[in-house]
Amino acid sequence: MFSQNKSLTKIRQDQKIPELVLRDGDEEYNNKIVRPILTQAATEYGKIITMLANKGLEELAPEEADYFANMTLLAHASAVAVTTREAALKRADQMEGAIKIGNGYFRPQIGGGSPSIAGSSNKSEAPKPTLEDGVNSVLGSVLQKRGK
Repeated sequence: MFSQNKSLTKIRQDQKIPELVLRDGDEEYNNKIVRPILTQAATEYGKIITMLANKGLEELAPEEADYFANMTLLAHASAVAVTTREAALKRADQMEGAIKIGNGYFRPQIGGGSPSIAGSSNKSEAPKPTLEDGVNSVLGSVLQKRGK
Protein backbone atom coordinates (compact mmCIF):
# COMPACT_ATOMS: atom_id res chain seq x y z
CA MET A 1 0.00 0.00 0.00
CA PHE A 2 3.07 2.25 -0.03
CA SER A 3 2.46 2.87 -3.73
CA GLN A 4 -1.13 3.91 -2.98
CA ASN A 5 0.05 6.51 -0.46
CA LYS A 6 2.81 7.74 -2.77
CA SER A 7 0.38 8.18 -5.68
CA LEU A 8 -2.21 9.88 -3.50
CA THR A 9 0.38 12.35 -2.17
CA LYS A 10 1.45 13.24 -5.72
CA ILE A 11 -2.15 13.65 -6.91
CA ARG A 12 -2.96 15.88 -3.95
CA GLN A 13 0.10 18.05 -4.62
CA ASP A 14 -1.04 18.60 -8.21
CA GLN A 15 -4.49 19.68 -6.89
CA LYS A 16 -6.16 18.70 -10.18
CA ILE A 17 -8.49 16.06 -8.71
CA PRO A 18 -10.53 17.64 -5.89
CA GLU A 19 -12.40 14.37 -5.30
CA LEU A 20 -9.22 12.96 -3.74
CA VAL A 21 -8.37 15.94 -1.52
CA LEU A 22 -9.73 16.07 2.03
CA ARG A 23 -11.33 19.39 2.94
CA ASP A 24 -10.52 20.85 6.32
CA GLY A 25 -13.67 21.23 8.39
CA ASP A 26 -15.96 19.58 5.84
CA GLU A 27 -16.47 16.09 7.24
CA GLU A 28 -19.67 15.59 5.23
CA TYR A 29 -17.76 16.02 1.93
CA ASN A 30 -14.83 13.95 3.18
CA ASN A 31 -17.11 11.10 4.29
CA LYS A 32 -19.40 11.15 1.22
CA ILE A 33 -16.84 11.75 -1.52
CA VAL A 34 -13.15 11.38 -0.63
CA ARG A 35 -13.07 8.45 1.78
CA PRO A 36 -15.37 6.17 -0.30
CA ILE A 37 -13.23 6.79 -3.39
CA LEU A 38 -10.04 6.01 -1.48
CA THR A 39 -11.59 2.84 -0.03
CA GLN A 40 -12.82 1.62 -3.42
CA ALA A 41 -9.50 2.43 -5.10
CA ALA A 42 -7.54 0.58 -2.41
CA THR A 43 -9.85 -2.42 -2.74
CA GLU A 44 -9.41 -2.54 -6.53
CA TYR A 45 -5.65 -2.08 -6.20
CA GLY A 46 -5.57 -5.02 -3.80
CA LYS A 47 -7.62 -7.13 -6.23
CA ILE A 48 -5.22 -6.40 -9.09
CA ILE A 49 -2.13 -7.24 -7.02
CA THR A 50 -3.78 -10.42 -5.69
CA MET A 51 -4.80 -11.56 -9.19
CA LEU A 52 -1.30 -10.95 -10.51
CA ALA A 53 0.15 -12.98 -7.62
CA ASN A 54 -2.38 -15.78 -8.19
CA LYS A 55 -1.34 -15.92 -11.83
CA GLY A 56 2.28 -16.48 -10.83
CA LEU A 57 3.82 -13.02 -10.76
CA GLU A 58 6.27 -13.19 -7.87
CA GLU A 59 7.57 -9.64 -7.86
CA LEU A 60 6.21 -6.31 -9.04
CA ALA A 61 8.63 -3.49 -9.76
CA PRO A 62 7.99 -0.31 -7.73
CA GLU A 63 7.12 1.71 -10.86
CA GLU A 64 4.60 -0.96 -11.88
CA ALA A 65 3.02 -0.90 -8.42
CA ASP A 66 2.92 2.91 -8.57
CA TYR A 67 1.22 2.71 -11.97
CA PHE A 68 -1.54 0.42 -10.67
CA ALA A 69 -2.04 2.56 -7.57
CA ASN A 70 -2.29 5.74 -9.64
CA MET A 71 -4.60 4.08 -12.17
CA THR A 72 -7.07 2.90 -9.53
CA LEU A 73 -7.12 6.26 -7.75
CA LEU A 74 -7.71 8.21 -10.96
CA ALA A 75 -10.29 5.74 -12.27
CA HIS A 76 -12.44 5.95 -9.16
CA ALA A 77 -12.11 9.73 -8.91
CA SER A 78 -13.08 10.03 -12.58
CA ALA A 79 -16.20 7.96 -12.06
CA VAL A 80 -17.37 10.38 -9.37
CA ALA A 81 -16.36 13.43 -11.41
CA VAL A 82 -18.31 12.20 -14.44
CA THR A 83 -21.44 11.59 -12.35
CA THR A 84 -21.16 15.03 -10.77
CA ARG A 85 -20.54 16.65 -14.15
CA GLU A 86 -23.54 14.91 -15.72
CA ALA A 87 -25.79 16.08 -12.87
CA ALA A 88 -24.52 19.65 -13.29
CA LEU A 89 -25.11 19.56 -17.05
CA LYS A 90 -28.63 18.20 -16.55
CA ARG A 91 -29.38 20.97 -14.06
CA ALA A 92 -27.96 23.59 -16.46
CA ASP A 93 -30.16 22.25 -19.28
CA GLN A 94 -33.21 22.46 -17.01
CA MET A 95 -32.37 26.03 -16.06
CA GLU A 96 -31.80 27.00 -19.69
CA GLY A 97 -35.17 25.48 -20.63
CA ALA A 98 -36.91 27.43 -17.89
CA ILE A 99 -35.25 30.66 -19.03
CA LYS A 100 -36.29 30.06 -22.65
CA ILE A 101 -39.90 29.56 -21.61
CA GLY A 102 -39.81 32.71 -19.52
CA ASN A 103 -38.40 35.00 -22.19
CA GLY A 104 -39.80 33.34 -25.32
CA TYR A 105 -36.35 32.62 -26.78
CA PHE A 106 -35.81 29.28 -28.45
CA ARG A 107 -32.46 28.46 -29.99
CA PRO A 108 -32.61 26.22 -33.08
CA GLN A 109 -30.82 22.89 -32.82
CA ILE A 110 -27.60 22.59 -34.71
CA GLY A 111 -27.18 19.48 -36.81
CA GLY A 112 -30.76 18.32 -36.69
CA GLY A 113 -31.61 15.97 -33.92
CA SER A 114 -32.27 12.75 -35.70
CA PRO A 115 -29.67 10.24 -36.82
CA SER A 116 -28.52 10.45 -40.40
CA ILE A 117 -29.56 7.88 -42.97
CA ALA A 118 -26.00 6.58 -43.24
CA GLY A 119 -25.69 6.10 -39.48
CA SER A 120 -27.69 3.75 -37.35
CA SER A 121 -29.06 4.70 -33.97
CA ASN A 122 -29.02 1.05 -32.86
CA LYS A 123 -25.28 0.52 -32.55
CA SER A 124 -24.32 -2.49 -30.51
CA GLU A 125 -22.02 -1.85 -27.59
CA ALA A 126 -18.67 -3.56 -27.41
CA PRO A 127 -18.41 -5.98 -24.49
CA LYS A 128 -16.79 -4.39 -21.45
CA PRO A 129 -13.50 -5.97 -20.41
CA THR A 130 -13.41 -7.55 -16.98
CA LEU A 131 -10.83 -6.96 -14.29
CA GLU A 132 -9.39 -10.40 -15.03
CA ASP A 133 -9.02 -9.50 -18.74
CA GLY A 134 -7.05 -6.42 -17.71
CA VAL A 135 -4.88 -8.35 -15.28
CA ASN A 136 -4.15 -11.01 -17.91
CA SER A 137 -3.17 -8.31 -20.39
CA VAL A 138 -0.89 -6.58 -17.90
CA LEU A 139 0.66 -9.86 -16.80
CA GLY A 140 1.40 -10.71 -20.42
CA SER A 141 3.08 -7.36 -21.08
CA VAL A 142 5.10 -7.49 -17.82
CA LEU A 143 6.31 -11.01 -18.61
CA GLN A 144 7.06 -10.02 -22.21
CA LYS A 145 9.17 -7.07 -21.00
CA ARG A 146 11.07 -9.36 -18.67
CA GLY A 147 11.67 -11.82 -21.49
CA LYS A 148 9.78 -14.77 -19.93
